[in-house]
Amino acid sequence: MKSLVCSIRRSIRGLVAQSHEISMPSAIWTDLVAELARRGSGVRESGAFLLGSIYSGRREVMAFIPYDELEPGCLDAGYINFTSIGYRKLWRLLKECGLQVVGDIHTHPGKPIQSHIDRDNPMMPNVGHIALILANYAQKHPMPSDAALYIFKGSQLWESYKPGQSKQKFYVGFWS
Repeated sequence: MKSLVCSIRRSIRGLVAQSHEISMPSAIWTDLVAELARRGSGVRESGAFLLGSIYSGRREVMAFIPYDELEPGCLDAGYINFTSIGYRKLWRLLKECGLQVVGDIHTHPGKPIQSHIDRDNPMMPNVGHIALILANYAQKHPMPSDAALYIFKGSQLWESYKPGQSKQKFYVGFWS
């Protein structure tokens, strides 16, 4: 029965968010933004891996894990310094919960523009990986349409969607 319910939910999400690359329930978005704002305290970057599943090429976010939850101290320099220590914990967590990384999100002090460091060092260097960036350390309760969205194409190449444009690829709604 649980399998049938999951299948029905997946079908409904596919109809509602069919043109979107990545989607998440509104409740997760609200919790995620609040957590990024809290962890960055308005003075430093913060970020999280977006966890979930991929169905028919669409990424569905079901949970998130902040970078500094996996690697305490990775935000202390004012920017994100995530190392193999954090990745080992991430792989273990994914194995335990049966999810996969479907994207990542992090904050910037000003506009949500991908830096050369972001461009050259994707958190997941897999073609198709989605990275979201929020402005102002997520301090002003950003909406999903305020996020910039970047899709990794390989070899330091990204497809980019500015805030406002990102809603073509990123859906947040009430389907949980």
